[in-house]
Amino acid sequence: QAQDMSRTFERIQRNFFEYTESSHSKRLVPIIWDLQMSIKQLDEWHLEHTSDLVDYIQNKADLFVKADGG
Repeated sequence: QAQDMSRTFERIQRNFFEYTESSHSKRLVPIIWDLQMSIKQLDEWHLEHTSDLVDYIQNKADLFVKADGG
């Protein structure tokens, strides 16, 4: 799931890049660049915290199995 979301964020960033490359608006470009940076930060945050959550759940599952005698 986290990797799928990361690919979605990357696709959005590519689309924004294509829009800025084809845009002749000097006002639009900085707005798009700010959006791209925000999306990049969101992607990094999402990957980090999703991984932390998966690790936490796996650890709890391992402890449960161990406590259950497995």
